[in-house]
Amino acid sequence: MLAVSVRAEAATEGRLTVTYTTPEAGWQPVYDLRLARETGRLGIERGALVMQSTGENWRDVALRLSTSRPSQRTEPGEVWPWLRRITDPDAPVPQVRAEPEVAFSSGLAMEDRATAKTVEAAPEFEGLSVSYAYPDPVSVASGADPVRIALGTLTATAEPVAQAAPLSDSTAFLVARMTNESDEPILPTHEASFYLDGRFIARRPLDMIPAGARAELAFGPIEGLQVTRTVLDRSEGDRGVITRSSELTEEVRIEVENLTAEDWSMRVIDRVPYSEQEDLQISWNATPKAAEENLDGKRGVLAWRFDLPSGETKTITLTHRLKWPEGKVLQ
Repeated sequence: MLAVSVRAEAATEGRLTVTYTTPEAGWQPVYDLRLARETGRLGIERGALVMQSTGENWRDVALRLSTSRPSQRTEPGEVWPWLRRITDPDAPVPQVRAEPEVAFSSGLAMEDRATAKTVEAAPEFEGLSVSYAYPDPVSVASGADPVRIALGTLTATAEPVAQAAPLSDSTAFLVARMTNESDEPILPTHEASFYLDGRFIARRPLDMIPAGARAELAFGPIEGLQVTRTVLDRSEGDRGVITRSSELTEEVRIEVENLTAEDWSMRVIDRVPYSEQEDLQISWNATPKAAEENLDGKRGVLAWRFDLPSGETKTITLTHRLKWPEGKVLQ
């Protein structure tokens, strides 16, 4: 309820404008990502799903969408003191009070989709956020299906590559590496549809891609690029009382076979163990040599790059050896 008192000496008329916020209205980004593999062109068709359940139907309203999220966290986290103790091995573990956890809303869940309009909203930069003013009046019914509006299309040049992780996959996947060269962020969403050469591939969430940031976007499996990972030899034994050490050796063979009718630029990712203890010694060897080590800051993760013609097979051999003192247990 809102009550306003007005006093005037003579008959008059005027307009009262009320501005307020409500948690019963919101919007969610939605994207259609279309990759043309032959040209490397990546089109990102942006849209918004707008919904509201305020109890009032919005008829022909002037709609402005903002990337500012006041309902989410707006201040940095707190760092609490970290108390460490040393006790006897058999002493009971003291109960430590846990720091409170704060849950933050991830936004409104909107799963239904409506037909996009051809009119597009232009971005306007407002400090740290971006707003989109839709040029035409918009009607959004309370409690009804979301209304989809268009926010324009971004274009980028992508570098398609066939990427395989033999530890978990039996086929390679098409991955497009791109840079967001626009001045606008690509916002996180649960509504991103991926298309390859006009064919629908999948609908899945999309993480935030800030302006100027690089990202890798997957566009489905390549069934004709078969990947196998075989442990050829694994021996574990005691090297004797004199050296008082234990040892584990493992040899892995990775094979990538191109059964398709075209050549592919490949990227294969695998790993070797690493240690942060002086007593645990690790040595390893890769044939051929990996093009990248500690990929993306992940220790022990390796990547190979090569071209694989149609009908050919590439073999990678990976060997590692671990040595540790007698009486210790490897974990």
